[in-house]
Amino acid sequence: MNATEGRVPRGALRDFVLRPTRAVAGTTSGMSLTRRLQRGAVEGLRLLGVGYAASLLLILPAGAASLALHLSVAKSNLLMQSPLLRSPLALLLIALAAVMEECVFRGFLSARRFGVALLWMALPFFGLLIAARTLGFAPTLPVRLLTFAAAFVVGYLAWPLYGRATAAFIERHFRGLVWFSALVFGLAHISNYQSDALSPWWIHPLFVLPQMGLGLLLAYVRTRHGLPASILVHFLFDALLVLVMITKVQHWTLLAVPLGLFVFGLLLWGLVTLALEFFGSSTSGPASTP
Repeated sequence: MNATEGRVPRGALRDFVLRPTRAVAGTTSGMSLTRRLQRGAVEGLRLLGVGYAASLLLILPAGAASLALHLSVAKSNLLMQSPLLRSPLALLLIALAAVMEECVFRGFLSARRFGVALLWMALPFFGLLIAARTLGFAPTLPVRLLTFAAAFVVGYLAWPLYGRATAAFIERHFRGLVWFSALVFGLAHISNYQSDALSPWWIHPLFVLPQMGLGLLLAYVRTRHGLPASILVHFLFDALLVLVMITKVQHWTLLAVPLGLFVFGLLLWGLVTLALEFFGSSTSGPASTP
């Protein structure tokens, strides 16, 4: 990762959420590989904590709405009912989902040929999502992967035709695109719930506020540290929670307790970081543009 201080610069994350820019926070070019890995690990863990803390705070409105309207959220959450999430195979699926979602929702933020070509993957992604939601259509995994790969190749080869104009558009509307991608990323996760379980319809955004917040955080990671970093943070965010669930269901107490304490520690770290970010004095200096 690409942070000078090995942590989220105070105020930088807040500034990005309010006014997203493609500016880079800092470099580690003068540091040894070991030092860069150490600082990258600290930065990654801190950002994971921020993700957990923000998700906890943003889920509170949905919790209040579910209590007020007597919604059976636990029974309507299709994702949590999946038996795959209760087995180690879930980690493979989580890794695949992290790669695909980061490529689709945040890959284009580089405004370069590879990133812009990833926009083409969004078309079949949302097409399959809508079909699965409305028509009960569920293509096999190989079909999905081949569709995404073909769309990416077309987008990459067609760069001379549309690339410069698209890159200029991304540069010009970067702020709005970051917010829009976070919004769509959140709303896409409403498919985790049964369509008739959350009523009235206007409360749907409340239940995906955590994913919207996570989308902004991952956009920050992707912009400051690159696409591999946002994929890794995305994967770890989901994988740690699923591992806690697996160890609890399988009654692996020796693993469940330390793992649960680790996630809880990250959560506390994230709450402190958020408090300093939004209520403390800023320590982030001027940033340079790539």
